[in-house]
Amino acid sequence: MTNHYKPEQAWKSFIFYPSATFVITAACSFCAYIPLLHTLSGDLYDQFLADRIQWALLLSIVFSSFFTLCITLIISRSHSRRPLTKITLFFWSFVPYFLYTAFFGYLFHRQKSIDLDKVVPYRSPYSIDKEPFPAIEIELTKLSYQGDLSYYLYAISIGFFILALYKGYRKHFLTMVQYIADRPSSYPQETTAVVDNSEELLHKAEKLANTFSKPPSEDTPKAKVDIEMYAFIYGKGFDYVIIDHGFTVPMVFDDEEGPENFYDGIFLHINDLLYIRYDHIMLIDVKKKIIIISPLLQKVFDQINKESVKKKLFSYRVPGQPKGYYTIAPHLALKLKKKFNME
Repeated sequence: MTNHYKPEQAWKSFIFYPSATFVITAACSFCAYIPLLHTLSGDLYDQFLADRIQWALLLSIVFSSFFTLCITLIISRSHSRRPLTKITLFFWSFVPYFLYTAFFGYLFHRQKSIDLDKVVPYRSPYSIDKEPFPAIEIELTKLSYQGDLSYYLYAISIGFFILALYKGYRKHFLTMVQYIADRPSSYPQETTAVVDNSEELLHKAEKLANTFSKPPSEDTPKAKVDIEMYAFIYGKGFDYVIIDHGFTVPMVFDDEEGPENFYDGIFLHINDLLYIRYDHIMLIDVKKKIIIISPLLQKVFDQINKESVKKKLFSYRVPGQPKGYYTIAPHLALKLKKKFNME
């Protein structure tokens, strides 16, 4: 799933999404005491109303912020490794809300079994105040344990529909996830095996890497030159090989030769003009038609010294994803699937 957003405006999502969650959860928590408030009057009503408003706001901002932070960080890390689908992100955008409402629903359920005659206001064991609690304070404490679970369930149901109908709620969540996923620290660091015959291709990659670093002959001393070929931008006038430090070198193949046949097929045809060395591809997903390249290769790509080659290469990036994500051409996805016998 792609979501085009401007990073400099992402801060709005970090305000709107948590704020929407906070407001709805606070309102739901307060609604549990509406039936009880209808039975009160006078000074007791005023004090209990103020007490429950403060309680709902305080606990909502603490717990909803905690759940939002945890879920956003977890999903951002997962999204940076493997892009999540629209349905998956739709579900996860409501998880902080569900966690909050489930937690407080459990507390309201437990209150039914509490003996109110034994309920007293809390006092720290280190407090020097030993005076008896005022009667109204005792009464307020007992009332706080009488939240109505059925009203609470009605409120959280309405709250869910409000958030579900507000499309911006999900959009802001996705923007938060993608903004965090785009940070350098979230870049994939572990290689994922994705093909059955990877050992064979890695062996070929080692052969390629060692080709340019063979020791010179004893008879004819020569300077040692280490050169790494990382990718080809080949075809339609872009006949270049990308080597160390992003240098681009013109490359001419024979009529029967091409990047796919170079060094026993170690270079995979990813998109129309793009061929990438297999041992620098961390993940291939033929269903979503994406690959994730290694941080080393992305560093080389960032250093490319020919602007036209860099522009053509970056046109194959996956929009809205970390810069190590590249698209696979649809007609080549099937070819890769057959090549590696993927299910």
